[in-house]
Order: sequence, then structure tokens, then C-alpha cells
Amino acid sequence: MRDRSSRPQTDRPHVPSAAEPSKLDLLPGGFVAQRPREDPERESLIGALSGYWAILMRRKLIVALVLAAAVGVGYFWLQQQVPIYRASAKVIINYDPPKVLQVRDVVELGSPKEYRGQLAYFETQYRIIKSNLVAEMVLNRENLWNDPHLLGFDRRPQLTQADKDGVIEKTHQPSLLAGMIQVRPVPNSMMVQIDFDDPDPAFAQRVVNAVALAYKDQNVGYKDKIVEAATRDLEKSAEQKKQEVAQALQARIAFEQLHDMGSVDVAKESIDERMKKLESDLTTARTERITLEARWNALSRYAKGSDPFRVSSKDILDSDVIRLLKTQIAGVEAELAGLRTKYLERHPDVVSKEEELAKLRAIARQEVENLAQSVRNQLVQIKQVEDGLGHELAGVRSEQSRISILALEYTRLKETEQQVKDTEAVIAKRLSEMKESAKFETNNVRVLDEATLPNAPISPRRAMVLAVAFVLGLILAIGTALLVDYADATVKDWKDLEERLGHKVLGVVPVIGPRSSRGMTPEERRERDLYIHQNPTSNAAEASRSLRTNLLFMSTAKKLETLLITSASPSEGKSMMAAHVATSVAASGSRVLLVEADMRRPRLAQSFKVPHTVGLSSALVDSDSIDRYVQKTEVANLDILPCGPVPPNPAELLHTARFSELLAEMKRRYDTVIFDSPPLLPVADGLVLAQQLDGVLVVVRAGQTSRHALRHALRSLTNVEAPILGMVLNYQSHRKAGGYGYGYGYGYGYGYGYRSKNPEAAAQEP
Repeated sequence: MRDRSSRPQTDRPHVPSAAEPSKLDLLPGGFVAQRPREDPERESLIGALSGYWAILMRRKLIVALVLAAAVGVGYFWLQQQVPIYRASAKVIINYDPPKVLQVRDVVELGSPKEYRGQLAYFETQYRIIKSNLVAEMVLNRENLWNDPHLLGFDRRPQLTQADKDGVIEKTHQPSLLAGMIQVRPVPNSMMVQIDFDDPDPAFAQRVVNAVALAYKDQNVGYKDKIVEAATRDLEKSAEQKKQEVAQALQARIAFEQLHDMGSVDVAKESIDERMKKLESDLTTARTERITLEARWNALSRYAKGSDPFRVSSKDILDSDVIRLLKTQIAGVEAELAGLRTKYLERHPDVVSKEEELAKLRAIARQEVENLAQSVRNQLVQIKQVEDGLGHELAGVRSEQSRISILALEYTRLKETEQQVKDTEAVIAKRLSEMKESAKFETNNVRVLDEATLPNAPISPRRAMVLAVAFVLGLILAIGTALLVDYADATVKDWKDLEERLGHKVLGVVPVIGPRSSRGMTPEERRERDLYIHQNPTSNAAEASRSLRTNLLFMSTAKKLETLLITSASPSEGKSMMAAHVATSVAASGSRVLLVEADMRRPRLAQSFKVPHTVGLSSALVDSDSIDRYVQKTEVANLDILPCGPVPPNPAELLHTARFSELLAEMKRRYDTVIFDSPPLLPVADGLVLAQQLDGVLVVVRAGQTSRHALRHALRSLTNVEAPILGMVLNYQSHRKAGGYGYGYGYGYGYGYGYRSKNPEAAAQEP
């Protein structure tokens, strides 16, 4: 049969029309099967929830047990818990402490103005509240050292005194108490809530109030200690500064006496004036020396015989004698020039004039030399003056340096004395302020609300614990139910068959009689096999008629003459289903032959109360007509061919040509031939028959048939190309969505064999 995805549908068949050819599948042998219609609710949320709800209803016992166990565990846990009470006190931590005096405190209580500084400050205060220091103050204030309740001795009465002493020795009690203190800042405020949890409400109230007061006192105590230490240090420093002032004063006086510092200022002023005068005279002398050096350099060239009338020196040009000589020389030269025009060179007049001119020139040269010597003498004199002024100025500068050093040292001594006096004044003022400030106790911490006696425990919260236990139990119960259900490999309902295996479900048959076949008497089996004949208006009869109708719809292309009814495993109701289908088809007017082909554990002959000494096994080994072996039943139009004696080789008999002859004769004599075969998995009889018949109807028992076994059986039928018409779900509970309550499991070790050849004995077996 072709693999195809299936969809859920109702138990009633849908008759296909000619306009719907796409909804028909062709089966081997020419039969048609309707495809499962798509169910829009299958993929919807409601459909999914309905499926889960069905699982929970099917496993409601597991859900109830797990939920009850979870709530019971929660209740038992509550009974074991000791109620815990919480006492709370509120404390305000101000940014700034109150200012009684307008002085700066040694310790600025409060926080810095910056945002990060405030966060760090408050976080520090929270840790101080939970510190061992505050816890130790509480232990001292309330006398709680070695307190039995704090150490938990009252909750452990089995401890001996030695055990208690060991606990006391090993326990750091401040750390123990500090670990029990809780601090919770109140958002958007400067308030802090201090909590203490304890089984004794009075003890919790007592401790938390002591913690609040201890923190407040610690804050002030910290300030007092710092102020006290600072006061001692300032007093010591003030005394030292007094001594330093006296030492500085004495040093200044001694310096004044040693260096006669009374005339230092006058001497310094006189030296400054002398120094200015000497520097001015020295500058003048240097200027005059430079001028004389220039004059000397100019005159020294002409003093060696140069023509004085070609000199551009100012000293020569400004000399009256030189100017007179120059005029006389010029006159003589003119006369000499005139004479030379008249006389020869050796004329007496010419010679006389030349001698006169030479004399005048010698006088002029001598005059120039005299001028040069005069300038030379002046230069020597001015150099001497300059040197003298330089030596004098150096002496004055040396004296000035000495006086300046003394003045600087004196100034330093005076400044040191003043600095020490100023420092002494500052320390004295600060010391006075501290002493005044210490007289007033200011604190930026105050207790707003003291703790009251708690009247209700905070732990355990019974309602919450039970609610959580219920919710967790419900989740665990649902998970367990789903896990168990998904771990259960048995078929639950017709949707399970179609969705997981892809084969059409042709009918759903409700439970008839006891759900278990074990322990049933032959009479009870007979009543169940003939139930729809004896109760034609029952739900089971209606379900059988619906199954018959579905089978007729599948034979529209070719008449269904032979039908094999089998199952994957034993005890799934195939024999009962064969009887019911045969009864339903016979009730429609067709001539029906029910063949008991289960030649290993036959029981239909006993149910229909017909002789079983001869039957199918006899007909297969004989050559007589089938009329010799067919028996009439109390159901109209229904004959039965019982098994007959149980043969040792049923599968080999079904492979013979004699069986083919018998099958052809059955088709000629009857409208429909229905075979009840053994289960498919334990033996091969059903597969042998399936190859030779028109169609196979597989019986599935709800809550018992394993999907794995059924899938294996269907695969075996497909491998031999058997025409699988569909499946019928047997033992389906009337209750919606299941909850069948059948036993699980199947067994391939089903007792087919050759234990007995007596049909009566075999019929007694379940």
C-alpha cells in the first residue's frame, strides 16, 4: 500500500463523489480507499491544547498523585520549619550634621557633596552598621556575650556543657551577630531600615534597637576620639611653637648685638650713595680716556714727521700756533714760487726763502709733537684716575655685599620669627575652637523609629510555600504525565493510528464486557462474540455496521469477496471482530462464510456452538466438497467453516493448491468470505493468507497494541504486497479522549504451537 500522510476524521465514512476523484487512493487488488480529510483544528492552538488535555485526563491518576505528593512535601517541610520574626528600626543619616558653632570641626560628619562621594559615603555607613565594631558594642550594651539564645543552644538541647564550651571557643560572636544584621536603604530618602530576624520576637526587637543606638553612639564616639587625639596633638604642637618663638627671638637679638645691626641701615645707605658716585666718575673717566686715546692715535702719526698741513686732527686744526705757522708757510711758499720764476734754483734769494720755509716747517712739526705729548700726558693721567676709581668701586662693592649678606640673614631671622608667631597664633585659635566645639555633641545620625514587637512571622510564608509547592507539583505532574504518555508506545485512539502510521481507520469498536480477556469462561467469550447479534441496537452493533459500510464503500471499483481479519499480536480481539463483521455483513442480506483460519488457537466453533471435529484442516487434506465441512450458525445468512483438528503445519497447508481450490469454491458459493487468521508477528499464517485474499483488515486494541508491533506488522503486509484496507480500533473507551486503563505490552512469545490438538483445550486458553 502506498505511504501517505493521514488526517483525523470522524468515525462515519465520507462517500466520495465523482467531483472528488483526488480524494481516492487505489489499493492493490483494485479497491479504493478514501484519504483522510484534513482537520483544521489539528494544527490550531485549541487542537493542540485539546490533545494535551486528553493526555492529562488519561493520566489523571498520575497527575493527582504527583500533585498530592508535592503539596504534601511542602506541608511537611512547613511543619519542620521554625517561625522567624523580623524586627525593624529606621535610622536617618543626614548629609550634614547640625552646626552649633560657626567653626570647622576636626571630623566632618556626613558625606561629600559630589554624587559619587555620597554613594560611597552611604555604602560605607551600611557596612559600618553590619561591622564587628557595632556588633561588639551591642554585645556589651545588652550583655549578650555567650548568650545561649544567640549561640543557638536553646534550639539544640542535646548539647552537653563541653559541647557548648567548644562552640563558645570556636565562635567569633561579633561576627556571628554582625552576619545576622540586615540593612536596607529606603529608596529616594536618607533613611535606612535595620532588620534583625530571629525565632524570638522579643530578642529580635531588643537586638535591632541596640544596633541602631550602637551605630549612633559609634558615629559620635568616632568623632570624640578623633577630636580628643587632635586636641592632644594641637596642645603639644602649641607648646613646641612657643619654644620656637622664644628661640627665634633670642637668635634675632644675638645677631643684632653681634653685627651692630643698628648702623647697618645707615651704612648701607651711605655705601649705596658712594657706589653711585664712583660708578658715575668711573664712567666719566672711561669716556675721557677713550677720547684721549683717539686723539693720541691721530696725533701720533704726525709727530713722526708727516706734513702737519695735511692732518685732519681736530687738535691740530684748532691750534692757533699751527694756524699762524700755516699762514706764514703759505706766504713764504708763494714768495718762493715767485722767485723761482725769476731766478734759478741756486739764486741767493731762492735759497734764503727755502731756508726760511724749512725753518717754519720745523717749527710747525715741533708744535705738532708738543700737542701729541700733551695728549699723551693727559691719557696717562686719566688712566691712573680710572684705575683708582675702579679699585675704589671694588672696595665699595665688597662692603656692600657684606652688608647685604648681613641684611639678608637679619631679614630671614625676622621672617622666621614672624612665621613661628603666626603658626603659634593659628594653632592657639584652632585649639580654642576645638575645645569649644567639644563641649557640644553633634551627630548626623538619629534614630527615627525604634523597633516594635513583631506579631507575625515573616518565614516561612505558609500560603506562598503551599502555592509554590502546588505550582511546582502541577508542573511536575504535567511533565510526568506527558513523559509517561509519550513513553507509552501503545495506541491510544484512532487519531494516534492515522497520524503516526498513515493508515485509514475504518471503524472504532467500544469495549464489550470486561476489558481483560484473562479468566473469561467459554460462555463469556461466546456472549462477547455474539454480542451484536443478541444486541442489535447497541453501540457495538452500530459500530460494526459502520465498519461494514466503510468496507462496502471501499469495494466500489471491485467487489470485496474475501476479507482477512488479523492483528499484530495476540489478545487484540481479532476473532471477536471477525465474528462481528461477519454478523453485520450477513445482516445486510449477503451470504457470508466465516472461516476459522486460526489453526493454532481456534475458538470460533465453540462461540457459535458448532462441531469442530472437522473443518478447514480436514478440507485441506481431503478432496471432498466444502459442503461437508461448512456448519450453519444461529445467525441468518452466516455459515462457519471451523478449524477442525489442529494441524502441525498450518502455514504449509495454506500454501497448497488445495487451498486455492477451496477458496475458489468459497467465492462461488458465498457473497463474502471472512477469514479469522492468527496474529501476524508470532506466525506467518496471516501473511500467507493476505497474499491470496482481496483485502486485509488489521485489528488494533486500544491501550494494548504497541505502535512498534503494529508498524512491524503493517510493514510485513506491505512487503508481501497485501491489500491493506485499513484498521479497526477495538476496545475503545466510551470516555472522550481516552483513559482506557488497559494493561500495556504484548508478547511475541504468544503460545502458538502444538501443545494440544484438542480444540476444546485450545479454546480455554486466553
